[in-house]
Amino acid sequence: MSLYLVTYDLEHPDEFGEYEYFHAELRKTRALKVLQDAWVLRSALKADAIRDALAKFIHRDDRVLVAEISERNWAAWKALGEIREI
Repeated sequence: MSLYLVTYDLEHPDEFGEYEYFHAELRKTRALKVLQDAWVLRSALKADAIRDALAKFIHRDDRVLVAEISERNWAAWKALGEIREI
């Protein structure tokens, strides 16, 4: 399973109820919130499949980035969660 960073700009909280379903989908994957608008998760899926699964829960004008990150080559400062634990 690969390690992925998911980050986003969600522009329509009034229309999407603070994006509860989007965040629920991230939690369902056991993703870890590491910054205000960034999560890390492990998945056997490819980045485009993760993106497509999440896109079902956002506005068409919102933005999502899913990027595979190296197990050994990343760094964080004051992350909200311990990435090594996922």
